[in-house]
Amino acid sequence: MTDPILHTCEWLEESYTEVRLPCGLRVLICPKDRHTYHAAVSVGYGSMDRFAGGRTLPMGTAHFLEHKMFERDPALYGGSDSFDDDFAAMGAESNAYTSHDRTVYYFSCTDSFAEGLKTLLSMVSSLYVTPESVARERGIIAEEIRMNADDPWERCSAAARTALFGRHPVREEICGSLSSIRRITPAVLREAFDAFYRPDNMILTVCGRVDTEEVLSVVEAAVAGFTVKEPLPVGISAPRVRVSPAAFTPRTESFRQVAKPLFSIGIKYPDPPAGTEALWKRDMTVSVLCETLFSHAGDFYSDLFERGLVSPGMSYGFLVGDSPRLPASFAYGYFDLSGECDDPDEVMAAFLAFVEKIRESGLPREDFERAKRVVYADFVATFDTTEDIASLLGSYAADGLCAYDFFDVMDNITYRDATELFHKAFRDSQYTLSVILPTEAAD
Repeated sequence: MTDPILHTCEWLEESYTEVRLPCGLRVLICPKDRHTYHAAVSVGYGSMDRFAGGRTLPMGTAHFLEHKMFERDPALYGGSDSFDDDFAAMGAESNAYTSHDRTVYYFSCTDSFAEGLKTLLSMVSSLYVTPESVARERGIIAEEIRMNADDPWERCSAAARTALFGRHPVREEICGSLSSIRRITPAVLREAFDAFYRPDNMILTVCGRVDTEEVLSVVEAAVAGFTVKEPLPVGISAPRVRVSPAAFTPRTESFRQVAKPLFSIGIKYPDPPAGTEALWKRDMTVSVLCETLFSHAGDFYSDLFERGLVSPGMSYGFLVGDSPRLPASFAYGYFDLSGECDDPDEVMAAFLAFVEKIRESGLPREDFERAKRVVYADFVATFDTTEDIASLLGSYAADGLCAYDFFDVMDNITYRDATELFHKAFRDSQYTLSVILPTEAAD
């Protein structure tokens, strides 16, 4: 075991300990005086990690594997075929999710935390699948895919991603497609598990009323059976499609059962900088710029709403994919504006006029300063619950960062940084408009 590293933040009066075990597992332990315990294992394997063993895995393999990791051999567990039975018996809530770059398994409880932690680590350390259970799960996932396909908001956002990124795997459905999941077999799941479910590709994060030494004792005993594997080859899972600066398609539309047209404006931003720290600063600048331009307290949304161009609640946000596992030329990022309106093209025209106004007169400094305060406040609010703390620390650690350095990085983000990013991202060639129209409009 490596020497423990104590990360502290005097401003928040918070701290956590980081340790790497001999098997390669990184462990983050954050004592917090709360009634709820929370633990999560983040695996560096997501929907875009499509390459292992020298071949391409079917789309949706990571998500399929997430479902199957809860399964176990009933002959070894008194007839119980799911780890969920153990979590339920101790009154814990357990779940998992798959994103583009990772899969996360977690549980929360108010008691029996040590038993829950053993169960969590046991669950992610071995795989049990049979042809019958895979066939059964394929039907469940197929229904999930159909539900997503019927969701007009999901379709609008997905069309925007495809229009921005073309063949890059960020456009692919995390769940896969009906055809791709038919190619997922027990052998495929085993290949993915062997390639990526390895202790040196995992991070365990624990938060609650815990003692660091006691947690480490439980973890060390639980991972004694982990198989130590050869180092993960660099670039084993990297997507093979580079990101070009321009959007692939400036406008897409389709027809669905909606009361009003839906829109999603995608803004692609290129040229990720080199190095973890530079990427972190860029991503935080993205966050500030997004809040500066599109907040409901800002001029753009207020103008759209007052003119009746959008319904209340237009959403805004951004997505970045630039983890240390991803070569810079494959990294991606975009802003997204989504909402309901009468005329999507009129909203797009208003967006273009707003961008031109900013280009000519500059970002409003008062909005920039307000945006920094909002991002600060959102970050600090994360430390209210054990679940949010564990999620935050684990997410930053996966990117090779200490979350507490947020304050220094944010303090160094300047008005000039935001302005430079605006001029790089907000170019006509980097926009797309995705539209969902009511089916009657097709008649």
